Amino acid sequence: MNPELPDKEVDRWVEHRMRRRVIIGRPEPIPYETVVHEAALRIRVGDRAQVGVQLRRVLELSEADHVTVRVIPFDVDGFGGAGSAVVYAGTAAPAPWPP
Repeated sequence: MNPELPDKEVDRWVEHRMRRRVIIGRPEPIPYETVVHEAALRIRVGDRAQVGVQLRRVLELSEADHVTVRVIPFDVDGFGGAGSAVVYAGTAAPAPWPP
């Protein structure tokens, strides 16, 4: 957890992640596509065991027919959304909280 964030902000992020989890795991799932920068997959937040569990979960989810995970490698410059932590693009669903 990031101590600089107010509790209300942390709650919003947790709520978003929990909603995403429900969407991905439902019996009749809708297509889910995410774009992740390579840096996000390499930064360790926790020990090696925790990171290993997280990366294996991303890999496991990416193998589902309805989930697409795209990784932007370090050597790609100037991709869209580079200055934002979360970008919602091309979705009919609204963001999980008001801007």
